[in-house]
Amino acid sequence: MIALAADEDVPGLLIAALRRHIADIDILTTVDRQLLGATDEEQLKSAQDLNRVLLSCDRSLGTKVWARIAAGELSISGLIIARRDGNTTAFLDEMTLLIASTPAKWTNRVHWLTTTPTRGR
Repeated sequence: MIALAADEDVPGLLIAALRRHIADIDILTTVDRQLLGATDEEQLKSAQDLNRVLLSCDRSLGTKVWARIAAGELSISGLIIARRDGNTTAFLDEMTLLIASTPAKWTNRVHWLTTTPTRGR
C-alpha cells in the first residue's frame, strides 16, 4: 500500500472522504507536514523525503513534473493528479485501487485520475 502526502490544492472534504472510505489510508496533509504556503517544489521534496506519493488537484503541476522527469531533471516517489469537480464515489473507487499498489511501482510515475472528485455524489 502506498502512503500519500496531499498538497494545499486538495480540498479538506476530499481528504476526509478518503479517510472515511479507506480505513487504513496513510495520508498526511499540508498542515500535518507544516507546509502551508509552500511551493510546488517544496511539496514534492517533502513527499519524496517521506517516501510518499504526492496527491494534488493542480493539473499544471502534473504536466511540469512529467516534463522534468522525462528530461532526467527530477526523481519523485510518485504524483497523483485529481480534479476538483464531480463524482466523489468514482474518485474514491479509483483511489482505492491506486493506493493498494506497491510504492516501487510509483517511482517517477505521474497519474492523472480520470474521475472528478469533490461534489459529494
